[in-house]
Amino acid sequence: MNLIPQRAFSRNNFSAPILFIEAENTGHEFHKAKMINCSSGGMFFVSDKKLNPGENIHIKLTDIPSDPYLSDFDDQYFAEVRWCQKNGKNGTASYEVGVRFIQESCRQCGEKILNNYSNDWGLCQDCHNRIDSLSDDGIRHCISNYLLGNIL
Repeated sequence: MNLIPQRAFSRNNFSAPILFIEAENTGHEFHKAKMINCSSGGMFFVSDKKLNPGENIHIKLTDIPSDPYLSDFDDQYFAEVRWCQKNGKNGTASYEVGVRFIQESCRQCGEKILNNYSNDWGLCQDCHNRIDSLSDDGIRHCISNYLLGNIL
């Protein structure tokens, strides 16, 4: 029996400096942190600031080196804090934080969309409506299978 939980997205170990700010923060008080790993669904970072689960934050990646394998990375993210735990290593007070991205790009036009407005196809509402309005059920079914990754 497998007791290890399966992750929805594979993790990429990539250490980089980041800045973040709470979404409700009306000022421009960004906090420094260090990304430890990330995936297409979220990020793990270490910060000196304690965050609360359920809190929304804006994240900016800084000093990202040019790398052809990192072409999928954006430099800004909108995320929800999923967990935050104190890390007492090295005698310093820091926090390990796990976040889930709540914004992604439309697979058709690239427009930013919030995940809670996303659909199974990963399309913005306009692109989804265009495909859904096609009169030919066969074409609509083929496009749906392609977007879901069900290609034979």
